[in-house]
Parts: sequence; structure tokens; C-alpha cells
Amino acid sequence: MSELLPIWDKSELILKGFGHGRRLVVTAPTGSGKSTQLPQMILDSSETEGQIVVLEPRRIAARMLARRVASERGTSVGEEVGYSVRFDNKTSRQTKIAYVTEGLLLRRLLSEPELNGVSTLIFDEFHERNLDADLALALAKQLSESLRPDLGIVVTSATISPGPIMKFLGNCPLIELSGRSFPVEISYSGTCPRDAICASAANQVIELAPRSQGDFLVFMPGAYEIRKTLSELQGSPALRDFDLLPLYGDLSPDRQDAAVLPSSRRKVVVATNVAETSLTIDGVRVVIDSGLAKKSSFDSTRGINSILPEPISLASADQRAGRAGRTAPGLCIRLWSEKQQSNRQESEIPEVLRVDLSQTVLSLLCTGISCRGLSWLEPPEERALAKAESLLKDLGAVDSNGKPTETGQAMAAYPLHPRHARALCEAIDRDCSYPVALALSLAQDRSILLPTRDKDVLTRRDELFDVANEPFESDFLYLLRAWAYASERNFDPSPCRVLGIHAGRCRQADKLACRLLAITGVKTQRDLTFDSIDFTKSILSAFPEHVGKRRNRGTLVYSLSNGKNGELRRRSMARDAEFLVTAELEEIELRGQVGLVLGLATEIREEWLSELFPNAVTHQIETYFDQDSRTAVSRRSTKFRELLLSEKDEGEPSPEDAAAAIAEEILAGRLRPKKWDAKAERLVARINFAAKHCPQLEVEPIEDEAKRVLFQQFCYGEKTWRPLRNKEILPLLESWLSPEQTAALPSLVPEEIPLPNKKRPARLRYDSDGETTLSATIQDFYDLMETPTIAEGRYLLRLEILAPNRRPVQVTRDIKGFWQDSYPEVKRELAGRYPKHEWR
Repeated sequence: MSELLPIWDKSELILKGFGHGRRLVVTAPTGSGKSTQLPQMILDSSETEGQIVVLEPRRIAARMLARRVASERGTSVGEEVGYSVRFDNKTSRQTKIAYVTEGLLLRRLLSEPELNGVSTLIFDEFHERNLDADLALALAKQLSESLRPDLGIVVTSATISPGPIMKFLGNCPLIELSGRSFPVEISYSGTCPRDAICASAANQVIELAPRSQGDFLVFMPGAYEIRKTLSELQGSPALRDFDLLPLYGDLSPDRQDAAVLPSSRRKVVVATNVAETSLTIDGVRVVIDSGLAKKSSFDSTRGINSILPEPISLASADQRAGRAGRTAPGLCIRLWSEKQQSNRQESEIPEVLRVDLSQTVLSLLCTGISCRGLSWLEPPEERALAKAESLLKDLGAVDSNGKPTETGQAMAAYPLHPRHARALCEAIDRDCSYPVALALSLAQDRSILLPTRDKDVLTRRDELFDVANEPFESDFLYLLRAWAYASERNFDPSPCRVLGIHAGRCRQADKLACRLLAITGVKTQRDLTFDSIDFTKSILSAFPEHVGKRRNRGTLVYSLSNGKNGELRRRSMARDAEFLVTAELEEIELRGQVGLVLGLATEIREEWLSELFPNAVTHQIETYFDQDSRTAVSRRSTKFRELLLSEKDEGEPSPEDAAAAIAEEILAGRLRPKKWDAKAERLVARINFAAKHCPQLEVEPIEDEAKRVLFQQFCYGEKTWRPLRNKEILPLLESWLSPEQTAALPSLVPEEIPLPNKKRPARLRYDSDGETTLSATIQDFYDLMETPTIAEGRYLLRLEILAPNRRPVQVTRDIKGFWQDSYPEVKRELAGRYPKHEWR
């Protein structure tokens, strides 16, 4: 059966291309057989000993593909063919083809630089452009160009543009495969509001079920939307002969199998984008696509991780539609409009350009590799790297020179974000490693507490897991008590389900905690009796910029040490805390708007900040202008980073500080002296003109900083605004010039200039743009044949020639040209309208 797959038509070309330089790019749509057959081709034809490692973006794909290939080769999983994913390793010394997730290979590349025992790396479904995959490819290329020229590298994808990858791999060969697919009819349902997407998808399934064939595959952005969609489908008479099945990464293997494997009954599988590539669900004839996927991103300007449903790319939409045409002609209904389709991106933005890079930077630094020195397919942005390096310094992972510290080396040993690794290092020092490791494990993935609105369940939880009697309120302590409940029942799903506890996640959290402690060499003691102060300080050490202070009583809004404001989750155990630290800072949709939400919060004490971060707590006396009293006042403030901890009045400010505070208000335009009038503005403009065009005067311009100095002099000796309001300012401006400069200014930078046909001199206008303009009527300019100059002839005046109604007819620096070229036409146009004026 596998030999009928399209990939076998190109087997000779594939093996020839790979054998040429052991680098190859393969583009192939879903259904071509690249994920299952390509590793077998290389294994069966290669004389090189060593394991073929196939990188998969998703755990479920790695597990299912390994099982499929093992079956084709007549072996059991874990023998010749195996897989290795988080918490589940089915490989052995006999394994020749290993399907692994990208993160596991990346850690192996960093810990085993020569990658002994591996002959070939196949980067499958590379178009997903995960950060781990990009970094692993960069390291693999570096390795093959230095220590391992024999290392084979193959990159496969369904949708990615192959050109850049081929060039990156040294202009390696490209093999393009066709897919085994049938036509898919695509229709658009029109714009669908986000909050109605689940109901809309369910309605489409119910309407099509009686008049369609095969199975349904519905794409939703996340587990919550999957459950909601399945709830909408439950009880429909049209679906009584269907199995309604979820499919997402966090499901147990047996439930994933139920969705993917063939069945005697028709199925409606509601899935995340795990079903977009790699996995094949035979029998799907109808795809309902929400057009959304949850994507992680990191705003390097604000330092906020976001996990929001976002529109998928055109390439992903095509991938999803193709799932309906694997076995027969199919139908894809897109829950958006054709206009929205035209506005989608061509392909997904690589994670390296949109996620936090701190763990990547630390891992590379600890192996002597610079992120900037590595050859990337697409290098990370400098701003994101700087943000990551700043965080690592905050956590004590690198020193002021950017070199890893002893703490940083210890942190890099853990498969954790540097924040969590820092907390674990602190916990080891404080002898509370297991509870902190377990708490961090519970925070790694989805919560062990399933979302519910059942008041009875919520009340029961609070009764059992209440932390009101603890010295410090903490969401982590609440989770630890929920975990203990599951642990005491040996993670039995039945009693856990009653309280909405995910028993599987609880079991996995314990495994991860034990693995983390095994890395440290600390003997695992599953003891949840610990000092709550040490526990809380361990958590605090990892999140210095996530410290919050309640803005006011009666609200859940906190000011944060990173300068932002966020709202604490309403069911947080720390909702009464004055000061807290939050381990989750997410930008999500909240009540129809995107807002900052604080999760996994723990109450802290203000004095701990000075203990743990002595250099981040500052004390300063500030003088500011009080708008109510119109007076400069002083206050003493204590800040932790950008978070104001406390402040109090400090009495009257010094004359210098008072003058500076009032001067800032004048500069900002919130106060304006009455005597800062047109005459003063004109003098400033003349001085600035002299500074630019009369270098022999050596005049300093009056720009922003100079104005600040002048206004401080103007305000000196006063602490209130009242006496300054009518104070003369012109003498202060005149004092800016020396006596010699003052004497020369009228001739070099005059206020006015005579005109031959005007009785009085015309005033010059010194504009803020540095230009000087002479504005007068046409009649005033009669008999002027040369454009006047100032600044000893270095500056030709700009002439604004006005009609009798004082409106400009021309602006020029060439008066002679005006009389010769423009004036006749101007005269014809204006003389009839203004006959009483002189027209020569």
C-alpha cells in the first residue's frame, strides 16, 4: 500500500539528490508519503550506520507516525522504529528511525555537540517554523560544516517556499512531489463574529450531515472552543449515527487514537491545528474551518507574552482544505468571507520573530555560542535579543559583560524558561525544591483545574483547597492542594472529574517535577510541608518585573514594576493582597477588549524586595508642581523599578528645585507667563537666526535646553506661580547676548528694512523654520529691483508679495524675475478688481 504513495515515483531522484551532498529539500503536499516513506528510503538505501531522526512539531504526530512506520516494517514501536516526546520515550538501542519533537533534539544538540550515533536529521513539516526547529537546523548546519561533514540534513514541507532553505543549505537539490488528492470544493460562509464561531461551525455540520458522505473535520483555535463546539453538536438528531470526538495535543493517547484511527461509525472530529499537517484522518470528506489558530507571540517593546486566536495564513487554509480530498472529492466550508481571505498572510510568521528568546539565548551562551554569531535561516530581531539579554541580567543568569554566571549555568540545565529555572535554583538554596518544582510543573502546561461555571464545583473546590489560613495567599498553594487531592487518590480520573481536576495533567506534573530534581541531583522527597516564606521568595526571585501593588481598595487592578497595569483574575487566591507577584502576564481578549491579565499570583511583603533585589529599590526626593495649590512641593518616594511603593511630603523644596519644577510646567505649556509675548518670541527668533547665519557673532541658539535654563533663571527665588505670572522676561532674554553681540544684532539681524515706495520700514518676520520673510503689497515693492539681504549679504530674504487684499500672490527670492515674468499677468488679473490702487 505504501509503495503506491506518490513519493515512490521520485525515489531514485530523492536518493540521488541526498547522496550528492547529504543535503536535500523536499516539498510535498499532504498525502504524498514524505513523513512515513522518506525515512525508510534513506534507511534501506544508506550504507551509513546511525540513527535517522525525524523532527516533528507535535507530540501526537511523532507518536502516530512512529506507530504507522513500525507497522509497515513489521516491528513493534520501540524496536527498529520508535519515538521520543515529553514524558514518553519509546526508543531503544535497536531504533534506527526515531520520531522526536523538536525541543528534545535541540537539547541533545546542545548537550552532545557531535550528535554521535545520528546519521541523518529530517526536519519534517518545517513550514510551521517553530523556534526550536529553526535553531536545531542552524546548529545542525554548523555541525555538518565542522565536526560532522557526514551528517545528513533533509528539510521537508508541504507549503514553504524552498528557495531560501536551498540557499541556506548550500544550494542543495530540491525534489518536488505531487500529492494524492481529489478535488475539494471551497465555499465561504461570510463574516462570522468570534463569539459565534462555535455555533456557526456546529450549524454547518448539522445541516450537511444528512446529505454528505464520509467524516467531518472541524478546525477550532483551542481546547475551549473544541469543547464548546462539541457541546453545540450534542443531542442533534442529525448526528445520532456519528461519534463526536475532540483532538488536541493535551488529550490522552487513547482519546487521540479514537479521533485518528479508522472507525465503523462516521465521525465528527473537532481539532486544533494538530490535524493540519502530518496526521492523516482517513475518511474525512468535509472540512469546516474556523480560520483561527492560537499563536504565541512576544511583544519585545512591552515584554508581554500574548496567546490570542489569530487568523491563519493562506498556506494553512489550503492545508486544512486539502484534508477533505484525501480519499475522495470533498467540501471545505470556510467561516469567513472571500474578502477576508484576500487579506490573509501568505504564510505563517516564524516563531523566531515573535516569541521570547531568553531561554534560547541562555542555552546558547552556556555552550559558548553567540545567538548573533550563529548562522540562522532567518535571524532574530536585535530588539528581541536585547530584551532577552536584559531579562537574563535581571535574573542573575549573565553578568554585566553578558557572560553566563554560575547561577546561569545551573539555570540552563533545566528544560524550563529562565524565570522558572531561576525559581528552582532559589528553591534549592532555601530547601523547598520539591514544592517549587511541582508548582512550576503545574504552571508549564494547561491548568490542572478545568474551567467550569458550576457553582457547586467551585464551592467544593474552595472548601477543600482553601488557603485563607496560610500566611500568604497564593494561587500556587491552591493548585498544590488540588494536586495533593489527586495524588492522594492515585490520580484516579473518577474522583478528580467530580471537582474538575485533570488527573492526567496532575500525574504529568509530578513526573516533570521529579525529572527536574533529578537534574539537580536533589533527592526527591514528595513532601508538601514547607516554609511558605521560602516558597514565596523562590517564586518572587523569578519575576522581578511582575511585582504588583494594588491601585486602590475595591479593585483588582495592580500597578506593575514594569510600568504597566494589569487586572488580577477574579478567582485568584491573592485578590486581597496589597503586594503580589504574578507568574503569568498575558494579553488576552477580556470583555470584548484586549487587556493585561494577571494569573498565578502570590502575596508578597514589600520588605522582601530590598532583600532579594537591593539594586532595584531606589529612594529619591522629587520636586514637582502641584496644580491645585499652584506651588512647587517636594516629596520623598521609594520605587521598585518603575513601581511606586510609597511617597510622603518632604517640606519646602530648595530654590533650585522649585525653579526647575515650575520651569518644566512652562516648557510643557501648562503655564504661560503673560510677558512671554510676540516681542519676546521675535527676539528669540532673531537670536536663533544670528546663531545660524552670523557665525562671527558666536551666538548660542535658544533651543529647548537653553529655554529650560532661561526659565529656571526666570523662576528662581519663587515657589509659587502667582508672582511669576506677570514678571518681565524680556530683560532676561536680552541678557543672553553679550554687549558686543547686542550692539551688532540690529545691523546684522534687523527688525525691519526700508522699501523704496513705502513710507515706513517693513517689519521682517523671523519664522520658526529658520527662514526670514519680508511681506508687503505689490505697490510697496515698486522701484525695488534687487532682492534685499541681511547678515552682511549672506542671507537673501524671502519676499512675500501681497495683493491689495493682503493675500499672497507670489513668494520669491528673485524680485527682478518677478517684475519681468510674473508681474504683467498679476497686473492684468488684479488691476480691474482694485482700480483705486497704483498699477505701473
